[in-house]
Amino acid sequence: MKTLSFHNLKIGRAAKTVLLEVDSVRDLISIKSGLNLIIAPNGYGKTTFLQTLAGILAPLEGEIQFEGRVFDREKMALYLSEYLIFPKFVYPQEWIEYVAGKRGLAHLENWIADFSLLSSMGQYMGRLSQGTRRKVTWLAAHASQKEVLLLDEPLDGLDLLAIHTARKMILEWKKENRVICIVAHQPWELLDLCDEIFLIKDRRLKIWKNLANSSHPTSLELFRQEIFRAYF
Repeated sequence: MKTLSFHNLKIGRAAKTVLLEVDSVRDLISIKSGLNLIIAPNGYGKTTFLQTLAGILAPLEGEIQFEGRVFDREKMALYLSEYLIFPKFVYPQEWIEYVAGKRGLAHLENWIADFSLLSSMGQYMGRLSQGTRRKVTWLAAHASQKEVLLLDEPLDGLDLLAIHTARKMILEWKKENRVICIVAHQPWELLDLCDEIFLIKDRRLKIWKNLANSSHPTSLELFRQEIFRAYF
């Protein structure tokens, strides 16, 4: 099982404003292979945490390790933002190859069909709807083969059929032993696939529940009640 661990990690967007502190020894916490859902109200540092893991933001202090070594974020991690900003006049295949490398799309044929993207692959990204562009980001994540996938609000704009396909893709990633971190405002679509659910509270990352070996799935209503109690 692959593991991300943290050593006196402090993150934030301004040098004197720490949004989150994580230390694996002190907090008895790490992020492992499987689906890791990160929950918190707006402004608590969810996106900042993902962007720090991805190398977009530098830690204010401390270190991230992967399998006991310094985490090579550029090589091992892929971050996909909630904001779907693309060059207008590129095709989906060109953007996927830019993100994931020139591996071609042959291995994505079934996923393109499942996402109902066959008619969209020949159109410019700037002409696609938000939901269609979101599907393209899922294809890029799958094609990348990065060991750590960091997805910020990846379900936004997806219809029920597309969410079904995205769930199948997550199951494939879990079989491949990837570390998947997702921030989602609609977590109930993913609860039954989660291995760990984390909360950000009091500037700390906390394990809310380990579901990897649980025989009792978390109901949506119980989830809501316990999350509300955690913050109010």
